[in-house]
Amino acid sequence: MSRDAALLRRIRERDEEALSELYDQHATFVYSLARSIVRDDGDAEDIVQEVFFRLWERADAFDPARGSPGAWITTLTRRLAIDRTRSRSYRARVREAPLEAAAPSASVTAGESVSISAEANEVLAALEQLEPAYREVIRLSYYEGLSHSGIASKLGTPLGTVKSRLREGVTQLRRILAIKT
Repeated sequence: MSRDAALLRRIRERDEEALSELYDQHATFVYSLARSIVRDDGDAEDIVQEVFFRLWERADAFDPARGSPGAWITTLTRRLAIDRTRSRSYRARVREAPLEAAAPSASVTAGESVSISAEANEVLAALEQLEPAYREVIRLSYYEGLSHSGIASKLGTPLGTVKSRLREGVTQLRRILAIKT
């Protein structure tokens, strides 16, 4: 049994020291691979955390018959990085869509323009109802396009706090907007 396979077996048994050892052995490679795909330091750091979180949560999913632990870690990293790139591309298109929709064009009637403007105003009003901490992370993420780690760096806040504030802020925003419709 390889050293990595032994570490994964210990991780399945919830041995935190084994996870730490596996992290020490592979984190630099995971970061480098992720960074080469996503081309963003913050996103690559997020992916490293996600890879090792998933290894902790799903160590029992490792099947030595399908490949080595290193190959499994590489595949997981690659998939998460590609997903992050696709997600970022999708978010960029979604962010641009309202700007294009709000721009005057021959195909947009005056009534539609008013409707779009009213919806934008509803979202802005709902944002104002959020606590400042939630409003700030939403603004930095959705309006400035910063990654989670970029927001953490800019605000001097732990990454986990940024992620939980963003999740809770969006949840509250959905509730506020659902009440108005």
